[in-house]
Amino acid sequence: MSLGLSLYLDVFRFGMAMLVWLDHSTFHGFTGHPYRFWFTATYGATAVNAFFVLSGFVIAHVTKSRETTGRSYAFARVARLYSVVVPALILTCLCDQAGTWRFPNYAGDWPGQLPDHQPARYLLTLAMLQETWVFGKMSPGTNGPFWSITYEAAYYVCYGLFLFRARRDAVIGGIIVFVVTGPRAACMFPLWIVGVVVYRWMLHHTVTFWLAAPLFPLSLAGLAFAGSFRFDPQLGEAALYSIDYVEAACVAVNIATAASALRGIRRVPHWAHAIIRWFGACSFAIYLCHEPLLWCLSAYRISPPGTNIQMAFLFIASFAVIAGVTWVGDVLRTRIRLTLYRCFPDPAGNPAV
Repeated sequence: MSLGLSLYLDVFRFGMAMLVWLDHSTFHGFTGHPYRFWFTATYGATAVNAFFVLSGFVIAHVTKSRETTGRSYAFARVARLYSVVVPALILTCLCDQAGTWRFPNYAGDWPGQLPDHQPARYLLTLAMLQETWVFGKMSPGTNGPFWSITYEAAYYVCYGLFLFRARRDAVIGGIIVFVVTGPRAACMFPLWIVGVVVYRWMLHHTVTFWLAAPLFPLSLAGLAFAGSFRFDPQLGEAALYSIDYVEAACVAVNIATAASALRGIRRVPHWAHAIIRWFGACSFAIYLCHEPLLWCLSAYRISPPGTNIQMAFLFIASFAVIAGVTWVGDVLRTRIRLTLYRCFPDPAGNPAV
């Protein structure tokens, strides 16, 4: 992967994470009324679809370059997920508890009574089963965005089975995975596969610069245009899935054209490189931590909702905590992976887990 494309993907995923954050800020009224950032409404789903495509693309890249055995792939995926999931769960619990202390009677200034079965919700989330056909919607506390992590984990498993196990095992394993997770996860799996397909296509094909130059902005415009149709309340489920697939195609075109348009970038200033990498690294923590932080900080607000002071407080304080979670996640990721290698040695040299 070229330096230009790698940096662009960091910028892109940070932008998508911020889009989800702004969408939830607007949707739940944290920005006051009339809502600020109204243009982000419904685009949170667009950003999640883009994340699925990006995930498939990145996983296809790492399994081609460094995670070339089932063991290394499995350990890396577990470390990647749990290094952020565990701190995010702890943060969610602390934020929700602080909110209930502030409003013990669940007054209207807070989200209302938390969903029931909270211990079960946290345990299911640790098992990556918080959004399944079997258990239903069981995201922990106020942290609704956790739903997509079940799908992400399921796709990791399916792709790992496809790469490192016999086809019969992969088919049986995939059926079991989607029987547990349900039809919605199966319907969204093609979005993740689009990322894999575009990466494999790019290994042998390139888009010419003169074609990439107009297609690159057009793909972003197409993404925005497709997402705008979600404003229509009359859309059925089939139409919404069609929008998802169109958005996935737009993201695929965007990645392929960005690779051509940015191929000439071979060096960037060290400070710029470090900043872009850091913001990209924050995207996962932004996605998993922003909502409980918004609820908690709004319970302890310093100014009425929608005022500039309160907006600055919400976003600056939240981002400071998210930066800390990102640092903790980086440390945990390395330690989890090393611990797994120590606890599960492979003396026989068998690559399949």
